[in-house]
Amino acid sequence: MKTTIQIENLKLKIGERIQALLDERGMSQAALADAIGSPKPYISRLLRGQINVGIEKLAQIVVELKAHIILIAK
Repeated sequence: MKTTIQIENLKLKIGERIQALLDERGMSQAALADAIGSPKPYISRLLRGQINVGIEKLAQIVVELKAHIILIAK
């Protein structure tokens, strides 16, 4: 159960960070969706932590937003 909660929290944090990057860059959800070839509802659900984002799609988002992914293993 604890792992499920941790995963849900991580999905929310990822969505919050992507939204922050969009805001910083003045980019809309629709513009990001177009740039990475995804429907706008996908981006909306991702930002709300409602879906699991694949590593390839996350990489596309990171490149489009000119951001970085930091991987931390415990």
